[in-house]
Amino acid sequence: MRIFRSSDLQRNMADVQRAAMLEPVVLSYHEKPRFVLMTIEDYARLGGIMDTDRPVRKATS
Repeated sequence: MRIFRSSDLQRNMADVQRAAMLEPVVLSYHEKPRFVLMTIEDYARLGGIMDTDRPVRKATS
């Protein structure tokens, strides 16, 4: 599992996304693991979402 800094996500989004297509990646903040970025298929396998074909809606605040 690769580890990227949160700043890498801002500067090198394409690299982080490419890595996440191969395996889940960890995003760290202040040298501590904080988030995991993975494909929707990996997330579904973990039980997060059952229907990966449904349309995605924009998040509202």
